[in-house]
Amino acid sequence: MSLSTVEVLERMFELVDKAREEGLNFKEVEDEKSERLKIEYLKSFLALIENGEEDLTEVKDILKNAITDRENKKNVIESAVAKKAKDYKITVDKLSQRFFDNRYNSAFYDGVVQPVQVFKETKKDKSVKIYYTRVLFDIKELKDVHFTSGIMLSPFLLSIHNAIVSLWLAGNKIISINMIYRLLTGYENERRQPEKQMLKMISEAIKILTHTRVTVDLSEEAKKFGYDKKILNDSLIPARIEICEINGKECETIKIHDEPILWTYAKQKGQISTCPVNLLKMPLSLTPENIIVREYIIEQILTILNEHNKRNNIIRYDTLYEYLGLQAPTAGALRKKKFTIREKVTKILDSLKDDGLITGYMERKEDKEVAKVEIFFTKQKELTSSTKS
Repeated sequence: MSLSTVEVLERMFELVDKAREEGLNFKEVEDEKSERLKIEYLKSFLALIENGEEDLTEVKDILKNAITDRENKKNVIESAVAKKAKDYKITVDKLSQRFFDNRYNSAFYDGVVQPVQVFKETKKDKSVKIYYTRVLFDIKELKDVHFTSGIMLSPFLLSIHNAIVSLWLAGNKIISINMIYRLLTGYENERRQPEKQMLKMISEAIKILTHTRVTVDLSEEAKKFGYDKKILNDSLIPARIEICEINGKECETIKIHDEPILWTYAKQKGQISTCPVNLLKMPLSLTPENIIVREYIIEQILTILNEHNKRNNIIRYDTLYEYLGLQAPTAGALRKKKFTIREKVTKILDSLKDDGLITGYMERKEDKEVAKVEIFFTKQKELTSSTKS
């Protein structure tokens, strides 16, 4: 039944009075709950206008625009009131290791299904059964886009992936580049202006992660271990890139709409390492190489600490050099690079010692050359959880 213009106005005034009683201020951006209420009031206003006898097209348009504007402001609120991650999650499954390791991942870009060995079982008759998970990459959306470091996944992108997952698990549906940057610093010196070059690298990493689509067929594993999901198909980070206004400035953000598939896979396998975010603080500048070295060292230490793993407390430098893809034009230049990496490792270990994760370390030589570092610690369960997360 249509309402007269007088009835429409009377009911609108009633709604306005009710909104005032609830303390809502439509001229200001308030907390998320208030913004949600404002949207409901505006929709009620619009419904009254649409049920009126007169054609108030201009008023309808004003209200529709107001609703859209308020919904955008609500997105700003969700971004601005960011939740800090207390824990940093590292996926340590075989797929994460292979996808982001440049020693192995070039085959994924051939456009054909690639088998990844994920488990080897020795039976009673001593025969061996190997289980494979099959993977297909789809990078069509990246083909015509230029990136500074190319479109291939790398250890640096794994760190960005883990940072995004950690922020998402903390309850953030909308995540800005600055939020990722702050987390990677361990929330140290938060008032310091983020470095523009680093923000650009994070932005490029986000585009690669959100536009690299992966199909994972884990039917063999699912049958063996009883996993719920047998096929995973989505972008590595299933999210939409949006520009939001935060504190009066436009900011690039991502809005995550589903659980990241590598998190799903690692969670099913129980292959996730967790460390407190404060351990990410380091006495080094925030660069891709430093981030990779730090995450590698922390992940190695967490693996040693994990009571389910049987491994010694040695971290070999040659493995780290290979992981970094360390190269130089001359033998002398390569020695200098290796020395620089070892310096970074000891600074990170000193920081982790100050935080109580380790009690000490000692570099060891082989053939008169520093080849490895031995880690000393007391297994303190309150500092880190096992890979069963």
